[in-house]
Amino acid sequence: MCYTTRVTEAVRFFLAAPAGSDAALAAPAAPTASAPHAAETSTRRPEPGLARGVWEAPRWAFFVAIAAIVVLAALYAARRAGLLRRRPRP
Repeated sequence: MCYTTRVTEAVRFFLAAPAGSDAALAAPAAPTASAPHAAETSTRRPEPGLARGVWEAPRWAFFVAIAAIVVLAALYAARRAGLLRRRPRP
């Protein structure tokens, strides 16, 4: 038995319970669709995808940033390994 089946059965149980029973008191009141603010409220969602903002960087900017991080990390590792040390001139 999946979760949604159990939830559906529970909802049916609470809706079928008599008005004076404890089961009916435990069920929360469902909001009505005729509420005055329900028709006025609207939700605007962005278009699906990554480009959601006005200040979204172009695709090449991400590749440049990744390349800069890789180069800097390689230079740091080479310096720590001693490959970039200056040798005294004879």
